[in-house]
Amino acid sequence: MEEVVEEGVGGVVFRRLVVKVPVANPFEGFKWEERLVEYRRDPLLDRWARVCASRARRPKHIPETPVSSQSPSGRPCYFCPSQVRTHTPVFPPEIARGGRIEVGGCVLFPNLFPFAPYHAVGTLTPHHDASLNAITGQDVADCLLACREFFERVLAHDPGARYMLVGLNFLHPAGASIAHPHVHAVQDYRPSNLLAWIVRASRAYLNRWGSCFWDDLVGSEEKLEKRLILRGRTSTWLSSFAPLANGELLGVVKGASCFLDLDEGELRSLANDIASVFSLVSRALGAESINIVLLGGPAGEELDHLRVHIRLAIRARPRPSYVSDVGFMELLCAEPVITMVPEDVARELRKSYKNT
Repeated sequence: MEEVVEEGVGGVVFRRLVVKVPVANPFEGFKWEERLVEYRRDPLLDRWARVCASRARRPKHIPETPVSSQSPSGRPCYFCPSQVRTHTPVFPPEIARGGRIEVGGCVLFPNLFPFAPYHAVGTLTPHHDASLNAITGQDVADCLLACREFFERVLAHDPGARYMLVGLNFLHPAGASIAHPHVHAVQDYRPSNLLAWIVRASRAYLNRWGSCFWDDLVGSEEKLEKRLILRGRTSTWLSSFAPLANGELLGVVKGASCFLDLDEGELRSLANDIASVFSLVSRALGAESINIVLLGGPAGEELDHLRVHIRLAIRARPRPSYVSDVGFMELLCAEPVITMVPEDVARELRKSYKNT
């Protein structure tokens, strides 16, 4: 086992353990080959991921024909413009007097099957079959502004609901039950498990090193230039060193620790950055389905140790059947097995970004 350590800025350290596993390949006359397994430690959390690029080539008994995201014949889409104002729930008057919150092309309404006390759904685009690279900065901005209005109204009504996130399951492989692109705005009394771990670890980092981990992470990736993808006006995007999922990207927002700290201009700028990343992963990596979540600290607190950040993960392409990228290691052992090497992801995205 070989240990590889790279020093970043402040207390940021990128540590990996590399193991060479001998395998007799029956498809090559039982020729002995080496498979590399990397154990990568998250530079903030005491969490490990396994990067095994060779697993991307393993046989899969699935058809290769893509499928359309169209609703099954005869079944209307309730998120399309012709249905969304008549077939979706409405907010109580204290949240939205008109029943829904509308900003540009985004129509935001309560989730009919919520998993939080305040859980809204918003159309990301009026177009049912919009692909990732068809989502514009204006589409994303409309959604972010609608979500901010929702969060502010909920907070005025219920000051205890201080934790907010914006999530997106793009197409069925990412967990979307409805194909029409839509976002989730979730507001709660407690943070998600991951955010709670991040807040604690970020506070401990500040106490030890006297600086913000997230600023040091960006500085470290700018120093090493291995996983840096792009610098937007409001956010910097990186390929995650120890990914939670395949193709995980991190977008770190400059300066802000809470979603509500961002004014309209900053949200529009961030929306353009996000749309650029959508286009990049679609064009350079062939991504069609993704998950994305925007996380930040609680309302009413300025946290020097935290930054609003976005996590994006690439999922399988839409097909009649496919092999999920979540198995027992991910679901029951909380240790993801990654087949997309982070440095390769960053390299392809940088190349595509420079060619735009």
